[in-house]
Amino acid sequence: MISGISRPENLPQAQLVDSTTWRLTGRGRVLVVVLAVVLVATAWWAINAGRAQADSAPRPPCQVRVQPGQTLWGVAGQVSPQEDPRVVIQRLMQVNHLHSAMVQAGQRLQC
Repeated sequence: MISGISRPENLPQAQLVDSTTWRLTGRGRVLVVVLAVVLVATAWWAINAGRAQADSAPRPPCQVRVQPGQTLWGVAGQVSPQEDPRVVIQRLMQVNHLHSAMVQAGQRLQC
């Protein structure tokens, strides 16, 4: 035996390491936690991205006839009452190629 080098059978019982068990350092534990969080966040994002695509499916086209005294603001409230009227007005103006918010009674607007 070469001096200074010890064999496993000469080590005290407390220093023997079973090669089949895993031992994680503090840095290893942090890495495992970070990887688990990234995996869960990626799965959550993938699930919600699929839902968002289903929610943003194109709506069937609709048509509205402007009533006497009705403004584009009123049409926007009629077409999409849950949305901000300013956003709906912009969309109506864009879809119908309007240069201003002025509309005429009897005018048909695509929504």
